[in-house]
Amino acid sequence: ALIQQAASPTNWTRASTASSYIEPIVRTRNNIHVITRSLVTRILLSNTNGLTATGVEFSRNGQTYQVNARREVILSAGGTNSPQILMLSGIGPRQHLQDMGISVQMDLPVGNNLMDHILIPIDYLVQNQSDIQWSRNLDQIMTVQNLYEYYVNNNGPLVQLPTVLTYHSSRFNDNPDWPDGIRATLTSQIGANISSILADYGQNVDEWADYWGGLAGDQRHFWVFYAVYRPRSRGTVRLASNNPRDAPLIDPNYFAENYDLGVVVDTMSTGMRMTEQPFFRQFARIYNRTIPGCQ
Repeated sequence: ALIQQAASPTNWTRASTASSYIEPIVRTRNNIHVITRSLVTRILLSNTNGLTATGVEFSRNGQTYQVNARREVILSAGGTNSPQILMLSGIGPRQHLQDMGISVQMDLPVGNNLMDHILIPIDYLVQNQSDIQWSRNLDQIMTVQNLYEYYVNNNGPLVQLPTVLTYHSSRFNDNPDWPDGIRATLTSQIGANISSILADYGQNVDEWADYWGGLAGDQRHFWVFYAVYRPRSRGTVRLASNNPRDAPLIDPNYFAENYDLGVVVDTMSTGMRMTEQPFFRQFARIYNRTIPGCQ
């Protein structure tokens, strides 16, 4: 299956709300002001004629500022920080806000219904390093010439998207025309220094060091990612405290629904059968070390 990427036709970067709508006008419009290095602490609310957002409070360089809106406030802080800001402002589950010492402005199930793709990477090695043309090897790719080609001419290896996605409809899918699994092939090298990778592991660190050590600096490496495309499990976002600088508590609640586990197993087993076929094994094979915890 083919997937469309939202990318700029002029410089081949991934398109975002900012690059599509803000950057083209930010230098020519006098009614848009972008403030960086600022932290929104709460939404200002009025409760005279029903609860109304009237502005935003934010901190910058140790100072607190309030900006009032003439018409409306648009909250666009993503799936984690949007509920965090709402709850800090007093909009959220009543008991949770009271536990955090926040005055309740409106009792709503803010922070519920968190959906997240479950993504499992499996490591592979190509038989011949030359089979991977695109590489993240900094010495070969991030050269002055390639950077010049990218930024000035919008050309060269840095405009490539080294990813292939295949949609998979699992045997548990009740709508086969709407796939519920994904296999993604991504070329990316593991750096020679694996300390930054190991920092993400809270357990089995020595085993993971041995696992990643076998891949460190090996430019034959690539991943096949297996993902649940339409998860049914639902998690939550909650406040850790009433301090806006404290990261919120994210509970993805993975595999709360057995359906998601079934999709993962079906998608992975189908993909692994494919990668064990003689044709594929001419070019690449799975990294032959046991994943820590999966002995």
